[in-house]
Amino acid sequence: QIRRITMDRHHQLSIGSLGLGLGPSSHSDNSFDFDVPCFDARSDPVQTTPQLVHKSNRTAIYRLNDRGFKVIVDPSLRDDEQIRKILHEEKISKFLPSSCRKRKVIDVTSFDRRPALSFKWAHGITLKEWLPKARSGSRTDLNVLLRAAMAVAKTLSDFHDAGVVYYNCLTPENIILAPVEGEYTATFIDLSDALIYRNDD
Repeated sequence: QIRRITMDRHHQLSIGSLGLGLGPSSHSDNSFDFDVPCFDARSDPVQTTPQLVHKSNRTAIYRLNDRGFKVIVDPSLRDDEQIRKILHEEKISKFLPSSCRKRKVIDVTSFDRRPALSFKWAHGITLKEWLPKARSGSRTDLNVLLRAAMAVAKTLSDFHDAGVVYYNCLTPENIILAPVEGEYTATFIDLSDALIYRNDD
């Protein structure tokens, strides 16, 4: 299924049926057309129904096997603002090198006629969920806490080295911890508030 939007030379979005651009093709001197694959949960004949795993007043996260969909649901945002937020997160993900533990964006699409980000699902548990478990019981294992902290610091350092910062808006619910050979890895899954502060190109 393909839907189309148009962006004119002043980067104003024209939205008919909802779709999001993956790349421009030359159309005229004043505009660009975007062809995009779209995912509609109500019409997919092969795969099972995506499961809602998180919802806030800004976004909803769905999971379908090893693929996730981040859907903008903020009613205060116009269509073009929703699309720009999705495109920003895609830009950050693709700007960061593959060695960075980040949300790996697959493409920009639509989900039930809303702007959406399709991404590879990060396995593990959020830091927000993990902390109470690590602190439960008669005593807290300091070494375990240190290993988790080092994993978060490593990913944050990798982001900074690549030229991306969060400016104090990285939260525990947006960090996924996963055990690997007695240690932890930390994956940052929300890139919407991250910013590029250096571009060597």
